[in-house]
Amino acid sequence: MQPALVVIGDAYGQAGPVNAAEMLLRWGIAWLRPDRAPVLHVTDRQAWLERASWRPFIALVCHFGLVAIPDFPDHYYRRRGEPPVETLCGLWGIGPSTFYRCIDTAKRRLGQALAEQERDGRHTQAILEWTQAEVYRTLGLDEPALRCAWHARQTRAFTKAGGWLAAIWHWRAAGDFEAVHQLITVHLADVAGETGLDAELEALQADPRASQRDQVHIQLAIAAVHRVRNAPERELEAYTRALRMAGAPEDPAGLGVVYSHLGKYYEPRDADRAFASYQDSIDFLGRGDPSSQPPEVRHAYLETLIKLAWLYTLRNDPRAKGLLDRAETMAPSASAGDAALLQQAWGEYWRRTGDFEKALEHKHRALNLYERLGDTEGVLKTYINLGVIYDDLKRYDQALGYYRRVLDLAQTTHVDPEHIASTYLNLGACHYWLKDYAAAIEAYRRALDASVAAGLQLHAGRAHYNLAEAHYTRYLETHDHDDEQNGDAHVAAAIAAWEPENFPVYVESARALKTELLGGTKEHAEHRILPQEKAAHYPEMAEIEKQRAILDSDASPADKIRAHLSIAQAYMAISAQERDAALRLSEKSGQAAEIAPQLDGLKQAFEQSLADEDRIAKQWREATRLDDAPLRRAAQRLLKEGHLTKSAYAEACRVSPATASKHLVRLAQAGLLKQVGKGAGTRYVTASPSATEPPRG
Repeated sequence: MQPALVVIGDAYGQAGPVNAAEMLLRWGIAWLRPDRAPVLHVTDRQAWLERASWRPFIALVCHFGLVAIPDFPDHYYRRRGEPPVETLCGLWGIGPSTFYRCIDTAKRRLGQALAEQERDGRHTQAILEWTQAEVYRTLGLDEPALRCAWHARQTRAFTKAGGWLAAIWHWRAAGDFEAVHQLITVHLADVAGETGLDAELEALQADPRASQRDQVHIQLAIAAVHRVRNAPERELEAYTRALRMAGAPEDPAGLGVVYSHLGKYYEPRDADRAFASYQDSIDFLGRGDPSSQPPEVRHAYLETLIKLAWLYTLRNDPRAKGLLDRAETMAPSASAGDAALLQQAWGEYWRRTGDFEKALEHKHRALNLYERLGDTEGVLKTYINLGVIYDDLKRYDQALGYYRRVLDLAQTTHVDPEHIASTYLNLGACHYWLKDYAAAIEAYRRALDASVAAGLQLHAGRAHYNLAEAHYTRYLETHDHDDEQNGDAHVAAAIAAWEPENFPVYVESARALKTELLGGTKEHAEHRILPQEKAAHYPEMAEIEKQRAILDSDASPADKIRAHLSIAQAYMAISAQERDAALRLSEKSGQAAEIAPQLDGLKQAFEQSLADEDRIAKQWREATRLDDAPLRRAAQRLLKEGHLTKSAYAEACRVSPATASKHLVRLAQAGLLKQVGKGAGTRYVTASPSATEPPRG
């Protein structure tokens, strides 16, 4: 009776279960109709007199007095007070035994329908619609406004009682799709495990009353559900549908919101795509004065500023503070949820600067806000972050307590796989600093399992790195060569996980780990804000530092010559990156003419490189159907790095990963590129000298 009870709500007070049972039975009887119409009465003369398929249904409803038999004097004359069995036998020209066989057939079919509903709920939507019509008729809810008000009252009651699916249904019935989105996202951990949620989400997508913006929000809610269920491919499909809906016709606010969610999706998978998505989100949401935008757009703009700042913070990039200061200017009008997110970001920023007192102050403010909102996911995130701060303060008992709270909650509710992986990583770090290396390795292994299962490359690499660190450290105490070999294996696995996904800071750290640990020196600076120039161009600046060390040593003249040339090459790469950033910004802002003189000066320095890029772009244009500008960016990446990955091509050409994959396959088939590697390690390199090298005399 659950679907009927959902619809009835408080309509019948204490008699609700009795009415639900009656409505379920009446629905089952109506289900016997060959035409499946949601009514009991029959107006079709042929159905009454000629169609044998209608006889089980008609026999049942007439025999039990649910429907009166109309008069057909031209066909059969019945006596006054004649029982239904005799009248129908006369109308149909059958005997009583045949009539009762019709009754038995109807009962068997009714039992079948109810058994099917009990087994797999296949008739839930039909029961919901039937009961809804009955309630509207009983309560006299003829006007749309009356219906919406009644449904809104039911949602409040069901939400308070934890009846999430019932609350979603009533919001949909009221036509308030934004409220559905809010309910799912705020109570995501609880909602995702509800039986019947998928059917309700399908009904939401098919609802003709939902506007374009509503459908975008519905897709975002669906993506959130798949994220909690650890279904990243289906999550990305939902985001892709949302982008398509927001782009036809273009809805800047909707596109900004979707790109913000895509940034969050790509954070643990593709750092470059995450940055690009967040930047696109700010570009779309920042059109016009944010203060004059609708509340949901201001919310998305503020949220994206904070997320991009968070991403910079995680990279120890000082640009995070500028974004947080911009977000702070919008804080007075922010919702409690946005205020909590801002407190979270400030807490992480101050932790990375080493001001732990400020970090704790902001984190506890965030926790208070999330607890007041009943936001389970926000509470879980804050527990994790508080544990990290107490870890930094070497108050390991408090840190372990917060991590265990997260894992305890995961036993009773759905928790984002990323949170599980992060918690085990941090739990392992606590045990590591307590010198309990066996417990640390066990926690790191659990983190690795969770990361691999969820497709979280960044977290998987961290797990391998931490496992290597724990094995190397234990080797220093025990001199067990198995630990050294395990450490080597995990270093290689960390590099394999990070390198294709473009995490250069982490790759460099992994390569140096064994030397630093077994050599007895290690600076724990992974979580401190970097100088701005080093943060912006980490691989190049790291190479420059390396070559400067050679120049300061007693190396041979030949080695020092090569060091000078390597430094020059690194600075050329930085110059090319800054030029491309200027070009992209000028394209967006319409200021190409103003920067033309400076570009002419740079062009001389890059003349040969640009010639190569132009020639490659011309070769690729026919296979990809793209303009020269994005193809030149992709060619520049190929010339600089010696290879192209799917994510690098997608970022350079600003296309989806699926489109990038198709283009690269076409270029390989055309003999312009060559594919090497498989899976996550797939790269595309130059197929022949003629593809990238200029003609030689």
